[in-house]
Amino acid sequence: MDPREYAIQSAIQDLQSGDFSCQRPAAAASGIPQTTPTSRLKGSKNARYAHEKQQRMASLQEDFLANWIIEGDMCGYPSSHASAREMPSRILRMNGDTV
Repeated sequence: MDPREYAIQSAIQDLQSGDFSCQRPAAAASGIPQTTPTSRLKGSKNARYAHEKQQRMASLQEDFLANWIIEGDMCGYPSSHASAREMPSRILRMNGDTV
């Protein structure tokens, strides 16, 4: 989880646990805009998940791809440019995406 998302979740958790009675001080303590926890508590999603249906790959698939590249590099087998392009193509073909 990125630091900004962690701060947002922390502010929401502080509000729900009763550490803060108002959203403004909870947001200020976490260093985020006051409107962000307000929006999240009303049901809005973060940008990564809100636009997931518009993407060709799901977030889980993107995470798998990133981990595949990182693990290969850590094992001493960094992926070439061609293989780093081929793996997403394979994932998309498995999804039925032929473009």
